[in-house]
Amino acid sequence: MALVKFHTNEEHDQIIEMLRQTRPNCKTGAAAVKYALEDYFPIYDSYNELKGLYDTLLTEHEQLKSALKVKHQAENQISAILKP
Repeated sequence: MALVKFHTNEEHDQIIEMLRQTRPNCKTGAAAVKYALEDYFPIYDSYNELKGLYDTLLTEHEQLKSALKVKHQAENQISAILKP
């Protein structure tokens, strides 16, 4: 039997342990890893990617709201100056 040295990811280890304890089809570590690799991690990665995009869009939305507020203030000031 050959020994294989590998690095583990603590977050992934915790997720696999959570799956092992909570999923009915993941009672063994191997079954939990298989489920995680085939089903959970792709969804988890997609979620994190979408969350990043959402956070970026939320920041851009807030910036646009601020810019629009400044624009409206400027328009109001111009209107006040131009009123007879």
